Amino acid sequence: MPPCRASLCTTPLVLLVDEFGCRTTFQLIAGVNLLLIVVLYTVARDTPEGEGEKSSGPEAKEKSEGAISRVLLLLKQRDYWIISSGTFVSYGVFAAFQSLWAGPYLLEVMGFSAIAAGNTILLMNMGVIAGAPVWGALSDRLLKTRKWLVVAGHVVLGGIVLAIGLLSRKAGFGFLAFLFFLFGFFRMTGALMYAQIKELMPLHMAGTAMTGINFFTMTGPAVFLQGLGALMQTLYPNASRSAAAFQVSFGEAEAPIIIPKTGSAKMGLLEGRRMRALNNQQLLQVTTRSTRKAPWPSEMQTIFCSP
Repeated sequence: MPPCRASLCTTPLVLLVDEFGCRTTFQLIAGVNLLLIVVLYTVARDTPEGEGEKSSGPEAKEKSEGAISRVLLLLKQRDYWIISSGTFVSYGVFAAFQSLWAGPYLLEVMGFSAIAAGNTILLMNMGVIAGAPVWGALSDRLLKTRKWLVVAGHVVLGGIVLAIGLLSRKAGFGFLAFLFFLFGFFRMTGALMYAQIKELMPLHMAGTAMTGINFFTMTGPAVFLQGLGALMQTLYPNASRSAAAFQVSFGEAEAPIIIPKTGSAKMGLLEGRRMRALNNQQLLQVTTRSTRKAPWPSEMQTIFCSP
């Protein structure tokens, strides 16, 4: 759904603004969002039908303590911090470029029309949609690895970001559109990091682990949206949206995309199905405490607790 939503903000949004103007277009978008809120409030439930409110007795306290234990356990993992830093940079750069800086770059540096710029950004989202099933199939069925696809994909992604920043106006729409499509396509190797952290954690901690990763995924755009703009404004105060300013910002964005991935490849921290930073005793203690009424099947204990 996010790629589809982002796609609506490209060429379709440009066409709406051209037809109705900015004010009417955004009033229409606000109305649609208000309608969605009313529908969700009417249809969605807090609890499954037939169940009452959640209890607040000893059982609820025990669940709360178990959740805190799982979070503390997650924060001790080096793998968690490496994957989090990777998705922070990867999605942060992508979202900052897709949602804000691609527009000024295409319009002011490359000289595209609004429709051409919208079409180019749309192709980036098409790359995201195309890349997700491809990388998933490669990692699950063919290559049987998450780590090396993430590492290779992000090295290529960093090169694409640098190449886009170095292009001149002579490059033409076709070549730049192709690079934008590849930008989205290779960015989706980052989605494999969610599967990676899920496999590194016990099954009952999968939700906690992916929520922890998602925190950094969403923080990345907030940092890079502002950070790239501040960098260009600081280095080029009189020409903050010039070709030179974008070249510097793209160069600065390219390095952190590649460095965490190559570092993680050397350290070998992103491969496997076991928790490497915990000993078996710690893992079994947390498991026993948080799943007393639903113990792991023996095959799950073999996967996560074998030496």
